[in-house]
Amino acid sequence: MTSIAELLTNAPFSQMLVLNQSADLSRKVDSADISETPDITHFIKPHSLLITTGMAFKDDPAGFCQMIEDLNRVPIAGICVKLGRFIDSLEPSILATADKLGFPLIQIPNSWTLGVTCHHLLSYLWNVENQQLLSALKIQHEYSQMLVKDTPISTILTHLSRTIRQTVFLTDPFFEIIDTSLPRGTKTGEMEETLAAIKSSDKLKDSPAAAIPSSLYIQAPHPFTAWFFPVWAASAHPHLLIVLEKEKIPYPFSYLVIEQTAAAIAFSLYKNQKLKELHRRMREDVLRRLTHNASNIDTAVFLGQGSDLGLIASDYYQFLVLGIDDLVEEQHSARFDLYSLVYDWLERHTEILGKTALFFSSHKSEKILVLLQSPVENLENAIAFISEQMTTYLSVSISCAAGNPVNSLQSVAFSRIEAEEVYHQCRREGKKAFFRTYFSQDVAELLRFVPQDHARHFCTCVLKSLAYPQQETQVILRQTLQTYLDCQGDIAETARALYIHRNTVKYRIARLNEILDTPLSNPDFSLQLRLALLLSES
Repeated sequence: MTSIAELLTNAPFSQMLVLNQSADLSRKVDSADISETPDITHFIKPHSLLITTGMAFKDDPAGFCQMIEDLNRVPIAGICVKLGRFIDSLEPSILATADKLGFPLIQIPNSWTLGVTCHHLLSYLWNVENQQLLSALKIQHEYSQMLVKDTPISTILTHLSRTIRQTVFLTDPFFEIIDTSLPRGTKTGEMEETLAAIKSSDKLKDSPAAAIPSSLYIQAPHPFTAWFFPVWAASAHPHLLIVLEKEKIPYPFSYLVIEQTAAAIAFSLYKNQKLKELHRRMREDVLRRLTHNASNIDTAVFLGQGSDLGLIASDYYQFLVLGIDDLVEEQHSARFDLYSLVYDWLERHTEILGKTALFFSSHKSEKILVLLQSPVENLENAIAFISEQMTTYLSVSISCAAGNPVNSLQSVAFSRIEAEEVYHQCRREGKKAFFRTYFSQDVAELLRFVPQDHARHFCTCVLKSLAYPQQETQVILRQTLQTYLDCQGDIAETARALYIHRNTVKYRIARLNEILDTPLSNPDFSLQLRLALLLSES
């Protein structure tokens, strides 16, 4: 909108005279209205100029003062009064009331009628709006052509910067600079000062979506105002288009043009996001081949195929499963947008988990899979930092499960299986914001996965009647066998462990050899006995 000061610098309004000394000429004007009624306060629109002779208050200065106070609360821009017809001059009390409020009182030239004054004002204001609209439509057409030609965001920002003659840049919801209007995306100290002011400002930190469009005055060696405009590429958290206003934005530019630029950038960001999603799907296929056919892959060939993704030859591979806790529920309204924001942030900050870390999406789930190709010095601290950033800027928490490291691509699948297993175990337990590593299971735990009928058959074949003993002598012989194997075949040690004589141990071993029909000294048979004892106990 046009200010009163701008209005008075243009012909023919330069003939008007400001009557009060403390008038606030920065007030904005977007309309004009003629009225002589004392109750105009109830009908006039905000930011209008009231054109009047003051006839209703010819002998009532107090009533004129009250009208000024009422109109100031609307608020309107000011009053254009024609003196000499009903009121020759304004009383000092009227001027004092206007000065107290900064309310402009402007005298119309005697040669102008109220109708002519209103016509001049409305014609000028409508012409300003028309020029602003034409300018915005022209720039919108230019942006449309840019989008059709797949113009980079940096070029769109440069175009806006040249139009308004100000520096502009774009940030993501983490207040990190994505691109700038300067050559090669150069970042300046003023941009960093602006971001620091944003992070320390409650206006934008607590609820950025509710506070913009808005502005901040930046205290610097050369102070300036930073304007913020939302760019809704995602439905959850906006990017910010920031304009560093050092001088008045040139006429006939309006902020509508910036909003159109924001819309063009939003479209470009949305398109780029969909392309990234497609690329992530392609990466999922590589991950599927790596972890489902690991034993059959040719390492050299697979490394060649995966080199574009960043897959390297290494003696260290470890899988992590990162989960966005708030997306576990399918009903989350912005799940895909939040997922993309977290995934893109991780890819931009790969160094947190090592420069060679690879990220893979998990279609229609809250999980992001990470393949580490080198050790991370303090993995738990790194995950804690990631979770802190997500909580600060996106109000979501992160959980992590880690598989054991392996030393070859053929074994990568085991690390992923371990990470997935411990992750889902924690989810079943209702845990959130957790960090858990996989602990290798012992032999007894692994044997639980052997089918029960197979296990029973194996135990009976190896241990014979000692597999599932029914008599006391069978129980004693089974106990002796277990102790003898635990003592590595040492008769004296076995006797001490069982508190019996050595000859008794020798006798029982002889009986065991007869029952089992194979010498206990046979190393292969010894392993079978240990497995059978474990299986039959479970």
